[in-house]
Amino acid sequence: MRRRRTPPGGLHRDRADAAHTAIDTWADAAREAVKYWFPARQSEEVYERRILAAGHPPVERLTIDVDAESRCLAEELTARHERRLVLTSQTLGAPAAH
Repeated sequence: MRRRRTPPGGLHRDRADAAHTAIDTWADAAREAVKYWFPARQSEEVYERRILAAGHPPVERLTIDVDAESRCLAEELTARHERRLVLTSQTLGAPAAH
């Protein structure tokens, strides 16, 4: 079976795009988690009656700056992706593709 040659950064670009999508999806869910302690009153009642009553420690409310955290994750991802592109191009002896 013959392997297709992926252009420098091609496969990594797809993975980087998927990772950015995952960060955005996480941020959307985290914003909701910060906004709403329990999505439904019934869930809070079950939590109080069953989980706390069974002796489990209380759940702490999510207290993070979602936008700052997602921005930091995206910047780190971008920096690592650009570094991989440079290393790939050096390995292949080709100019770095952005």
